[in-house]
Amino acid sequence: MTGEPIQSHEGEGSDVLTSSCTPIIVVPGVMGSRLRLGASRTWDPDSKLSMFRWVALTTGATQTNRHAFSVSQTPSSFVDSLDGSAGAAILSNDLLNKIAQRQVGPAPPAPSGEGPGLGPWNLYVEALMGFFGQTRNWSTVAWGYYGPLLMALEGAFNSAMTACPVYAFGYDWRQSNATSGDLFKTFVDATLRNHPTATQCLVVTHSMGGFVVRAALATNSGLASKIRGVVHTVHPSTGATVAYSRFFSGVAAPVEPIGTFDIPATILATILGQTAAEYAYNMSGLPGPLQLLPSQVYPSLDGGGQWLGGLGPGQDLGAVYSVYGSNGAGGLVQPVSFAQTKWGTDDERATHDVASSFDTHLEEARVFHVETLGKATRVGYHRDTAVLYSTGLPTVYSMRLNADDEPIHPSKHFTTTDDHGATVATVVRSTVATARRPSGDGTVPDVSARCPGATNAERETFSGLAHSEVFANDTFNRRVIFHLKRMQQGAAT
Repeated sequence: MTGEPIQSHEGEGSDVLTSSCTPIIVVPGVMGSRLRLGASRTWDPDSKLSMFRWVALTTGATQTNRHAFSVSQTPSSFVDSLDGSAGAAILSNDLLNKIAQRQVGPAPPAPSGEGPGLGPWNLYVEALMGFFGQTRNWSTVAWGYYGPLLMALEGAFNSAMTACPVYAFGYDWRQSNATSGDLFKTFVDATLRNHPTATQCLVVTHSMGGFVVRAALATNSGLASKIRGVVHTVHPSTGATVAYSRFFSGVAAPVEPIGTFDIPATILATILGQTAAEYAYNMSGLPGPLQLLPSQVYPSLDGGGQWLGGLGPGQDLGAVYSVYGSNGAGGLVQPVSFAQTKWGTDDERATHDVASSFDTHLEEARVFHVETLGKATRVGYHRDTAVLYSTGLPTVYSMRLNADDEPIHPSKHFTTTDDHGATVATVVRSTVATARRPSGDGTVPDVSARCPGATNAERETFSGLAHSEVFANDTFNRRVIFHLKRMQQGAAT
């Protein structure tokens, strides 16, 4: 990993622990960690100002974004202090204060204004923010996404005494999940060393974070014995169609349901690329996100049929990386090459850096899915796994190539009903038809999120919860806690 190392949590002053401490580690999804990327860009979803600086209004700004996104060109470091909204939520939570005071000491009376009490109070607040922000590593993840879960877990497990101290594992989501998996293993070891009575951890993953943990389990002998159980939430276990469709449509309506007044979604779409060329330009330097492309074992659709239709003779989705890396139907070489010409700097066009970076990272994706996960015991799943996912929201589910020679038009956005009675919204853009079905969380289709490779896993399905907002739902968080408690109370393995 480039940039600063992860927090190791070494040093004096551990929590007051029970005799059987089992730390909980929360692993965020793609773009869920707060990263400083060079001098001009900070990826911090908690900061509107930081995110607004990514909005590219000129070609030069788009090129600066791509440079910041590129894991080979720009080192990363973590945002190392809690956002103001996180600090306010923690400070107003009496239970979190009680838990932290076992470590930092009792809180002085809150001052009513200026006076001698302000100094001790400020020191307490600083210690409180440091405890959760740095010691527990919470500052490395986006509070808006993960704050509700972190607080719910801390309160549920540690109200009487610190039985399961809750940590966050921020990581550079730009890099390969295999690299992040090695760092996760190091983080587990450091966390266990920090708690001498602990022999195992519990793990909660969100989205791409599931790949990080599965890679760690697949490549690090002995790690499984240090983990009591894993709860995967909305994990695109074999990829997501939308990661592919955006190479043809960009992140834009009507292919994706971005409302006219949905400002956060519009800003994110603008950053990632509202056109196919801009999206391909950004993605070419991101090995981690490219591993979200549908893999060689991406399931066929319910009731049969391929997720990608219209391939040329001899093309096989079982060898899908050959499809992606081709100039033929469904290949991504042409979109990336066009992106290099459209958006690339003079140096990038001269050295073919965009295309060569994409080729390198696409091969990393193939190795990751075919070799690292594909040949691992249990495909990288822990022996005690729970899977929680959502369905019922329109989700990019399948695509068909060579569908229409006409340019996209609002009339091309139509609704049909499939053989199973499900409503399918179909959008035709140029020669590609993209179908959305209410069979996913708006981002990940349920055929992938149910983690079909996790045999014997306990599964729970929720309805209508959006991919990035599952932890804003109290019922969802309670079920995460339920599975963690079941794992915690089981025999250590």
